[in-house]
Amino acid sequence: MLWKQTVLALAALLVLGFAPGARAETVTLSAVQDTTFDEPIGRDDSAGTDPAMFAGAVEPAPGGAGPLAVRRAAITFDVAGSIPAGARIDGVELTLYCDEVAENTDFDVTLHRLNSDWSEDAPSPDSDRIDSDRTPPGRPFAPATSAVQTVGATGSYQWGSSPEMVADVQAWLDSAVSNHGWILRSVETQASATKRFATRETETAENRPRLVVTYTPAAASDLSVTPNDKLPLLPLIALAIVSPLMLLGVVIAMYRISLKSPRR
Repeated sequence: MLWKQTVLALAALLVLGFAPGARAETVTLSAVQDTTFDEPIGRDDSAGTDPAMFAGAVEPAPGGAGPLAVRRAAITFDVAGSIPAGARIDGVELTLYCDEVAENTDFDVTLHRLNSDWSEDAPSPDSDRIDSDRTPPGRPFAPATSAVQTVGATGSYQWGSSPEMVADVQAWLDSAVSNHGWILRSVETQASATKRFATRETETAENRPRLVVTYTPAAASDLSVTPNDKLPLLPLIALAIVSPLMLLGVVIAMYRISLKSPRR
């Protein structure tokens, strides 16, 4: 009896135009945290309440000495609280508004997955100095780039969708405790490469960070066709496209034949 119910349910779905796995949803997320990690000489700062965040480097304060002070922006979105558990992430796009630049020259701004917790209001408890795979002051991030965007003059810029960003968001959906967001890096060897981006605290709502995620809910993504099912389903799908009424007739005929078949 189970196969009869399955065939009838599939036929109804096909006639109505709702084939399994075809439904996708899109959600726009607002940032829940954003800040600038900076490392002036001898200082350890996080600027979580500022209306802007920086990526790049700046000259030391007047009278100061030493190397350029590195600035890296960080941002987090509540993925698990916005997308149903078990969903399959299909596409991810991050939009940021660059509201000030040192120069209009194009520089690559890269996105990296952060691997440790942080707060807008306090530095990380595992404070450390700059390393190749760390943010100042000591927040580890993935060396691999999740996405890259060339940023020149002021304006709106998008990162993604990329397979790496999709993998990041999927991981954050599957395990909320692993969601520490992304960090943005510009060229850190010259002050002219610094780019400033609006944060969630900026007064202009349309300039605030947003993450657009396309996903397939678990109810659709979990439905699959096994190899043994493909042969009977393919003609049913073809009939649904060409003639839904003919498909309905075929299903009714199959059901009547099944009633006459001897039970096992």
